Amino acid sequence: MSSARRLTPFLFSWARDLASDDDERPIVLSINRFEGKKDLSLALEAFAKFRRLAPSESKKKVRLICAGGYDPRLGDNVKTLARLQHLADQLGLSQYTYSAEKMDALSSSSSPVPARFRPVISSTPPSSELSSVDVLFLLNMTSSQKQHLLLSSSGRVVALMYTPMYEHFGIVPLEAMAAGIPVLATRTGGPTETIVDHGLPEDEVARSLLEEAKGEESANRTAEKEGIDTTGLLRPRDPDAWALALSQLVNLSPAQRALVARNGQTRVRTAFSLERLGLEMEKACRDAGEVGYPIPYETGYKKMCAFVAIAVVTLAFGIGAFVIGPPGGGGGGGGGRGTGH
Repeated sequence: MSSARRLTPFLFSWARDLASDDDERPIVLSINRFEGKKDLSLALEAFAKFRRLAPSESKKKVRLICAGGYDPRLGDNVKTLARLQHLADQLGLSQYTYSAEKMDALSSSSSPVPARFRPVISSTPPSSELSSVDVLFLLNMTSSQKQHLLLSSSGRVVALMYTPMYEHFGIVPLEAMAAGIPVLATRTGGPTETIVDHGLPEDEVARSLLEEAKGEESANRTAEKEGIDTTGLLRPRDPDAWALALSQLVNLSPAQRALVARNGQTRVRTAFSLERLGLEMEKACRDAGEVGYPIPYETGYKKMCAFVAIAVVTLAFGIGAFVIGPPGGGGGGGGGRGTGH
């Protein structure tokens, strides 16, 4: 059975456990490849500090799930996951690593990292461990399984932590916002374009805005007015700042959470949808058509033609000089033969 098919039943079982009335534990997600540049250690450090800030009863309920791609043939992947497991132990967080495909044979034959430095990976889905584990490392999901993870949690995924520094764009925050999940990300790179952080609204303000949005016309006006409001929180790379921000997201009131979720979905729909892409592409084409002269008459095109002409003439002179030979070469050769005679 393929790894994708083996992982899917576990995710369905996991989602079913989340949907049960007996399990009300909030979940914090982190979705990234297990690479050093993704800075997943920030998620662990912030989560551990958050648990120290939270009341003793509530902190035991929150669980962190780090899901992403992992290749045992890549030294960076192997070392990163091993470091994360070691860091979780140092921070006092119980952890479990699950992969639907067996890694032992593949790791032993092609891993560039010695066996004693490799992470511990289980191919047995966590059953009883899932009820008490603090951090679950989930390896190698497909895109459909990631969507299942984001959408089938019945509202118990309370936040997504996006840790990469200077990411050029980052699709994961958009996927989380489309699913109505608040995002916590670094104040650098792509997230500063996709995530809007105007501060979290007060509970009364959130309730009033949601009440105004009940009617269809009012909802359209409010979406226009409030569609660029907070969709998540942007923070510098500071575990203390992230712990405070995570505490804010975990403890959102129902009205605050509903408003941030709506803002996120509106942001994705109005700024990053296929419809918006089509409109922007059409606008770019129209703008290009209104620039002026066609390419052959532009200065840059003329310069390019001049350089090509100079190169062709230079090459022609070079070939001609090589074929004809140096000046007077033939006469000198004939004079030498006559003197010898």
